Amino acid sequence: MDGLKFLNNNYSHTIGDKALWALADRLRKITSRKDILFRPAGGDEFTILLSIENDTANPEEIFERIKRQVNEDLFIEIREKDGSDTKFPITASMGYSVLKRGDIKTAEELLGEADQMEREDKRAKKTQEKGD
Repeated sequence: MDGLKFLNNNYSHTIGDKALWALADRLRKITSRKDILFRPAGGDEFTILLSIENDTANPEEIFERIKRQVNEDLFIEIREKDGSDTKFPITASMGYSVLKRGDIKTAEELLGEADQMEREDKRAKKTQEKGD
């Protein structure tokens, strides 16, 4: 999740938790019952294990669809000190890794690949924000 440290430091951990719950709820809604969704060791990261049974499925298309659905119109309401309400956007930088039938990769390798993509996604968002 992008911006969790900002929310915790500038509002409260309760507001940060509210944002995490909003993101978790969104992830639950866009994943199927056979997918595995979890938040390893707390923090601002979530992991989804997708079982793609169709060998012709395009993992990049699936990833882009999930990323779009996660980042589409997700907000939490924050009460400011002056009494006004602010809509704070909840977004997530994301990455993925693929383990195809017959591949041999460790969990660390898979997570490393996904982490690298997530960092690239985060950099791309920051570059886009500077250009807006």
